[in-house]
Amino acid sequence: MNNNFNIKRFINTFVWTLEASKKELITSVVSLFFVFSLVLTLGSTTTFFNNIEFASGFCTGLFFVYIMISGCWIGSNLKTKQQIIMYKMLPASNLERFLSRYFYITFIWIMGGILAFAAADLVQIIVNIIIGNEVKSSIPFIYIAISDGSEEGLPFIEFLAMYLVYVWIHSLYILGGVFFRKNQFVLTTLVNIVLAIVLTKIIKETGIFIFIDDIQTTFIIVFLILLIALNYYLSYKLFCRIQVINNKWINL
Repeated sequence: MNNNFNIKRFINTFVWTLEASKKELITSVVSLFFVFSLVLTLGSTTTFFNNIEFASGFCTGLFFVYIMISGCWIGSNLKTKQQIIMYKMLPASNLERFLSRYFYITFIWIMGGILAFAAADLVQIIVNIIIGNEVKSSIPFIYIAISDGSEEGLPFIEFLAMYLVYVWIHSLYILGGVFFRKNQFVLTTLVNIVLAIVLTKIIKETGIFIFIDDIQTTFIIVFLILLIALNYYLSYKLFCRIQVINNKWINL
């Protein structure tokens, strides 16, 4: 059963994952809600964040950071021996367990972030109504923020390449979440910083990607898809290797 997939078992495992992780999920969503509420309210009522447009863009950036780093929490339910034993005793295959955690830290966290943003926008609207200011929703400004500040939006191929970069970073955090047994977020972030420095230096010294046409962008898209697939594959293999007794810092 270790490599099989059954939709009914997967749904049951996913429901169990949501139930077991609801405290963690609520904490993250509520924390994000308070941050968004503060930024949007200050942006719409004061000059601290310049204006509501800037505050919306700032929150959009925070949202993407929140989603990218969420991958590190793929193994947050596997910190103790008891948690690992309980998880491995679930009537599910390794693939079903892995996918249940992947869907949780990806799609459920995205939905939680959207809910937090919508609730925070409602808060700033209510505050502006109470104090008699002009009422503006921050949601329409999200499109401008995610389209690189252009009302026309980015060309589709550039839009796709940009968001595949986000998915790639998210996959790196998933890989770090199962590779490291302790301090996954800190260690994965440090590795990513080093990787970013190395890549930046290579780009500066070689001059590649300075002038990018559609052919180069297509190559980047294909390369990113391959890297993402590799990270997911390695993450799954490491996830399957998680042991009950392992005093190492890494899952190897």
